[in-house]
Amino acid sequence: MKNLLTILVAGSCLFLAGCSTDDGSGDTGSSKGRGAGGYEAMQKLGARTGGDVDCSAFKSQRQAQRYLLPGDPNGLDADGDGRACASLPCPCAEVKVQRTPAEQQAVRQSGTTFTAPVLWVSDGDTINVAKPGGGEEGIRLIGIDTPEVYGEVECGGPQASAAMKKLAVGRVRITTDPTQDRRDRYGRLLAYVNKGPVDLGRLMIARGLASVYVYDDYFKRFSSYNRAENSATDADRGSWKHCDITVD
Repeated sequence: MKNLLTILVAGSCLFLAGCSTDDGSGDTGSSKGRGAGGYEAMQKLGARTGGDVDCSAFKSQRQAQRYLLPGDPNGLDADGDGRACASLPCPCAEVKVQRTPAEQQAVRQSGTTFTAPVLWVSDGDTINVAKPGGGEEGIRLIGIDTPEVYGEVECGGPQASAAMKKLAVGRVRITTDPTQDRRDRYGRLLAYVNKGPVDLGRLMIARGLASVYVYDDYFKRFSSYNRAENSATDADRGSWKHCDITVD
């Protein structure tokens, strides 16, 4: 009879989702608690499958860490250290990134890489992207210079800006270069910009809409950029046909 009453009470509790059963393991088995956890899991699943997620969606770094997926498709780990949305307040997740010496060397040689959606294009060599932690980041493309469109409009400037506006759409990959300064005097991040496998800076040069620009030290992709410029100038491609867009 006692066992029968226990079964009946337990069944009633589960039906009403109002009490817990203790099996001695320390897990109370609360239906109410599990319901909340299930709701969070559904939210998490929806976030992972329903489109972009950024750091503004989370209240703490620990919460953001749960959404960090392999390859970081949502751009939550801007500096690639394995910690999502590091600018968010704690509670924080403990993250230990284990890299082999070869991987560590590769990171040092390749610079910082992250993906971000383009917000708007300033001109032919500058874009603005959404920062993983919120706000926006100005990106000055390394290794190229395009004619001006602000103040005195230079020959080829409008064409370069129009081309970049068509190329830099959606999510792009931003890669810094350890041979170059991290930021310019205006505070813009200096980086290469790729749309998929396409290096947009090199493409602008190859189309004759930008010229190679070296500031102090040669950048890592200089040889490739220089070949693209030689090809464009030899063919009078793009702006070279009507303008001299050589960097002063």
